[in-house]
Amino acid sequence: MSEAYASASGQAAPPDAERVDIGGLTWWVPRDARTEGQLAHRLVSEKRLPFVDLLRTREVISNGTMLDVGANVGLTSVTRAVLGDVDVVYAAEPAPDNFACLVRTILDNGLRGVVLPDHVAISDHDGSATLRLSGSIGGHALIAGATGIDVPTMRLDTWVRTRHIDVDAVRYVKIDTQGHEAHVFAGAPELLARPGVVWELEFSPRHLQKAGREPAALIAHMQSVFTHFIDLNRKVGGARVRPVAELDDALRYIDPDGKTDVLLYSA
Repeated sequence: MSEAYASASGQAAPPDAERVDIGGLTWWVPRDARTEGQLAHRLVSEKRLPFVDLLRTREVISNGTMLDVGANVGLTSVTRAVLGDVDVVYAAEPAPDNFACLVRTILDNGLRGVVLPDHVAISDHDGSATLRLSGSIGGHALIAGATGIDVPTMRLDTWVRTRHIDVDAVRYVKIDTQGHEAHVFAGAPELLARPGVVWELEFSPRHLQKAGREPAALIAHMQSVFTHFIDLNRKVGGARVRPVAELDDALRYIDPDGKTDVLLYSA
């Protein structure tokens, strides 16, 4: 258990957070603009859990340990834990209100010891960084030189080591960090080199460039590590599983404001 989790376990959810019951589970959602289509609106107004998205990746889940990098309020972590897709989830979330709500959701659903949250941003260095807060709980981002709040950072390899995560049990890594995905990869050479781990990440050229990284460089990094990929965009035709050499051409359809989620692994 991280120190941040131990401290937050004895505290209530943020005073302006909203409690929502969905699918027999209790969820805590921080206050934001509640813009239609955004994460909080989908939870509070539509009461929608990401079952379709999870089903599209379930074929590569093989129990074991999951790392949720950019866990937000736990939509992926908590839902996968309840479905029994994983044995344990280590969930990193840097935004204070998101983290506080994640902790309350874990405890209120009896998931202590199954979902283990930590208040940290996974990046390419150990130290701290500025988190720019958004009007949406899903839009907070690490942006150098931006106005925001200071949050602790760790390289993914450092986080795994200092939190005593059994690296041999890690089977699945999910990264959704609003453009910081290339930084996460840069801080994870040891974990990236391990066989038998499936990685899922959001690929958004616009967010990557805002974070100071070029999409082509991230694609090249992925091609140097993995052998195959699956584009999780349901509207994309063609073969579902493709060699990673085709990744560059496969993602050219993404317009400047578009994005997709990609599964990566080595056969």
